[in-house]
Amino acid sequence: MNKISIFLVAIFTLAIFVGCTSNNKIEQTPLTQAVPNILITSPANGATLPQGDIKVTVQVNNFSLVEKSVNNKNEGHIHYYLDVEPPTQSGVPAVPPSGSYVTSTETSHTWPNVSPGTHTVAVQLVNVNHTPLEPPVIAKITVNVKAAENPVETPKDTNEPTTTWKADGIISQNEYKNNKEFGRVSIFWTNDNEYLYMAIKGQTSGWISIGFEPTDAMKDADMVFGWVSNNIPTVLDLYSIGTFGPHPPDQDLGGRNDLIETGGSESGGMTFIEFKRKLNTGDKYDKVFTKGQNINLIWGVGSSDSLNSPHSSKGGGTITLD
Repeated sequence: MNKISIFLVAIFTLAIFVGCTSNNKIEQTPLTQAVPNILITSPANGATLPQGDIKVTVQVNNFSLVEKSVNNKNEGHIHYYLDVEPPTQSGVPAVPPSGSYVTSTETSHTWPNVSPGTHTVAVQLVNVNHTPLEPPVIAKITVNVKAAENPVETPKDTNEPTTTWKADGIISQNEYKNNKEFGRVSIFWTNDNEYLYMAIKGQTSGWISIGFEPTDAMKDADMVFGWVSNNIPTVLDLYSIGTFGPHPPDQDLGGRNDLIETGGSESGGMTFIEFKRKLNTGDKYDKVFTKGQNINLIWGVGSSDSLNSPHSSKGGGTITLD
């Protein structure tokens, strides 16, 4: 074969190669992005537990638990639920309309004084604004709580008056007829035909709050917000005008401060707030209560003595008036 023939064969071969490669694009395999997930590591699904507190421990992967208020991908909080189906509507805060839930950046939460019976425990990863991830990331188990072998008999209501109520920031024995724990907050209350007397105990040296009958997350909640600084309590009557606030004082909205008596104290990393208000204040920024009513509520705690500081933990639940 002469030099010209060799040259022509080489040109022909190169043309075929270029044609083949131009018709068959080289595709790169995209890098697989780590997907967030959450597992309940304790208790085990189907476990039988003694009556009392239930500590739920979780493992979170490919997701950062943060306190900040700006949404970033794969950052946010955990919602803990007890006997509540986790809400999963896209773009809507994963806050149930009733029942017990807690928002946290901790990988464990203790549900206090869980009653005997079968209970559903669930957790969900949520964005900083408390909306579900897409798709939702949820873990759920069922546990059986066994009644104590020697249950303590509940004292019968003798209709005898309780200890005289005083807004001094001290929860005295028999001062309140009812109490209920919600994670880092405990609520104490008594009511008669006209007034509600209430105390909030929070595991913080900062602020604590309670909100009555919200319609969507925090929106429309009738709120009481308080802290103690240099032994001086501050207790505010607020109303939340948005899903995540703001929650200005009622007076700023044209209402009134209808907290008749207030008090507070702080000790041992705990803050105590007490207040008294009418069941029906006549103020459109206060919810109207009636005897025997089931009240849906939200609660929150913060680490500083400021109305503008973010919460470090929050949740919700239900109480029943006498």
